[in-house]
Amino acid sequence: NGAIQALKQRGLDGKVVMTGLDGETGAYQRIAEGTQSMTLQIDDETVAKRILDVIVADQTGGDVDQFLTGTINNGYGEIPAAIIPYIQVNSDNILEMIDRGFADYETTYENVPADKRPR
Repeated sequence: NGAIQALKQRGLDGKVVMTGLDGETGAYQRIAEGTQSMTLQIDDETVAKRILDVIVADQTGGDVDQFLTGTINNGYGEIPAAIIPYIQVNSDNILEMIDRGFADYETTYENVPADKRPR
């Protein structure tokens, strides 16, 4: 948000590629307004399901490794991990993401004139 404000003060908002992480409400609003290019959204439902799958497999003697899809280096070595990719959210798929429940339509477009809103 601070970077967008600095660009706005210089008349460069919407003219410089700006991205973000975590799919926060403000990021969705800035994408709708055209001042942010994209954000990365993690699907918390997928994360929760993967965690539960690992716990259940571990507690029941199942195959935990089937849920570990990659590794992460922690500075000492490669640690098995359940890698869940982020979803790139931009103006092309923002409505789909709203429909999936990641953001609220009215909140996302509250700073966009009604005649400029999609749908």
